[in-house]
Amino acid sequence: MAFFINPNRFAYTRISEYKLLQKEQAPNGTILVYEYPKACMQGDIPYYPEETKESRDCYNRYLALADQIPHLYLSGRLAQYMYCNMDAAIDHAMQLAQKIIEKEN
Repeated sequence: MAFFINPNRFAYTRISEYKLLQKEQAPNGTILVYEYPKACMQGDIPYYPEETKESRDCYNRYLALADQIPHLYLSGRLAQYMYCNMDAAIDHAMQLAQKIIEKEN
C-alpha cells in the first residue's frame, strides 16, 4: 500500500527551522518560519528578478558600485540577481562566510 501525503493540505508553502544553521541556540526552544504563498498582483514587486538586458545592465552598474565598498559582501537571490533554491542560497552564503573568515584572518 502506497503512502501519499498531499503537499497542498496546508496553507503554507514550507516551514524552515534555522537552529541548525546558527551557532547561537535558543536555550528553551527553536525558531520556526512559516512561508505563505501570495499571488503577484499588478503593481506588486515581483518575487524574483525579471531578466532583461536593461535589468542586467542596471544590476551590473550596482555591482560595480558595490565592488568599490570595502568589506561589503553580497549574498542571496537578489544580491546575485538570480533565482536559486534555498539550499543553494544557503550554501553560497556559507562559502562566502568561509572566504571572509579566511580573508580577515
